[in-house]
Amino acid sequence: MKTFDRAELRAFLKAVDANLDRSAKMLIIGGAAASLRYGATRKTQDIDTWGGFVRAVENAVEKAREATGLDVPVAPAGVAEGASVVITGRTQVSTT
Repeated sequence: MKTFDRAELRAFLKAVDANLDRSAKMLIIGGAAASLRYGATRKTQDIDTWGGFVRAVENAVEKAREATGLDVPVAPAGVAEGASVVITGRTQVSTT
């Protein structure tokens, strides 16, 4: 299975942000959050999110896949623990 490093995740999420047609929020958890927030070097297979996200995010994710050529799986996780990154859309990012 393909894995993604920090640079690929950042490029993908920038493309998601650029393709949003309105402000939206996505809480990223797990390995992707650890990589983005703490610079963890272990690659991840996906972007886990906490809670649902709106259709605008789903559409932006699809467009980001096309724009970057990165087929990053993005889906809500069943459980959450550890690092998180909040993407609020249109370039606002916070980490916890």
